[in-house]
Amino acid sequence: MTKKNVKNEPMFTAHKTQLCYSPGAVLREGKAYFRSNLLPLTEEAFKNIVNSPKTERLIDKYRQDLQTLGSNTNADESKHLLDILCLQGAFDLEAYNQYCRQCVIEGRKPKGERNAESMKHIAQVMIDLDHVESPRDLWQQALAIAREKKLEKHLLLAHITPSGDGLRIVAEYTPEMMDMELKDVQAEWCRLLELPPSDSACKDISRGSFAPKADDILHLDNRLFSPALLPQKAKPVRSHTAKETRAETQAQNTYPTHDEMGNDLKELAHTL
Repeated sequence: MTKKNVKNEPMFTAHKTQLCYSPGAVLREGKAYFRSNLLPLTEEAFKNIVNSPKTERLIDKYRQDLQTLGSNTNADESKHLLDILCLQGAFDLEAYNQYCRQCVIEGRKPKGERNAESMKHIAQVMIDLDHVESPRDLWQQALAIAREKKLEKHLLLAHITPSGDGLRIVAEYTPEMMDMELKDVQAEWCRLLELPPSDSACKDISRGSFAPKADDILHLDNRLFSPALLPQKAKPVRSHTAKETRAETQAQNTYPTHDEMGNDLKELAHTL
């Protein structure tokens, strides 16, 4: 691997919970390899991503390929190289370290950072609408309904998806939604805005969203980057066996922390 200068790149600090994104996939021998590491998704990082010539070039090529290749995997190559935004959950460093230790105890290999075990629920939800005839018109209709129902203040982001025929909306939970499951909040927002059903694949808080280009952003509220955490639901507590206790002690002593893995993550995020 060829190392690049990453001295000034932002990384997560101890016990910090925040919105994040995963750098675009790496293309090797014609195959896309998705990265599993995360970087902080600040307002500045978001603007850099959507205004990047690379983002615009990849999306334009993806749309051209869709015209000539249809939904062929060859057309998906450009899309897979886009950065992936995580807009329904916030990465939690403490939770990730605990998850890694638990994997060691159970004798399984930890997944990368972008997984539900390493994230906390936040008070915002993603609505993903595919195969829309006119995403801009559908957004204008939804926005008019939101204004009529005095819900516009809860809309944080709207953009046309990389395919050009999809609409993605991020909205915050209203007070009435705080105790609802994620999929139910999605369904309720679709009902309120009179939209078709959202893609069911977005029910996982670690679900990523391919980054849009600046020209495709229809609405942006900067509160998107400072989401409120939802109250964590208590998990059932189970007593460890003596064997599990010994394994846990070993895991705490031998498994590297996120900070110790930081240099490797930086290198992975900035190669190729």
